[in-house]
Formats: sequence, structure tokens, C-alpha cells
Amino acid sequence: HTTMDCAQCGARAKHALPLSERTYTCTACGAESPRDKNSARVMLVRAGLNPASADLVSPATC
Repeated sequence: HTTMDCAQCGARAKHALPLSERTYTCTACGAESPRDKNSARVMLVRAGLNPASADLVSPATC
């Protein structure tokens, strides 16, 4: 159910998103994000990792 859960508040949508809908919008808290990023964040939260700053990190340069 990673595409049905909100990565920010944990609320679950009542219906699965159709594959054509690429933006996830939470009906509980109003959070919006690309469907795949929301799903990835949900998986990180479930794994016990903190994805809060994942978008702000750039790869290290050598």
C-alpha cells in the first residue's frame, strides 16, 4: 500500500490511485508529491530511516 499511504502523516487513501495519476495528494494533511517519491518515502519510514532531508542532499563530489 505504499502508493496509498501518506509519507508525511501516515494516512491511508480509501482507493488506490490509477497508474495515470502521477501526483499523490493526501486528503488528510494536504501534502502533495510525485507518486513515486511519496512511495519511496513511505518505504524509508517503514524501514526506520528518516527521509526528511533526502531531497536536500546532493551527491558528494570527489
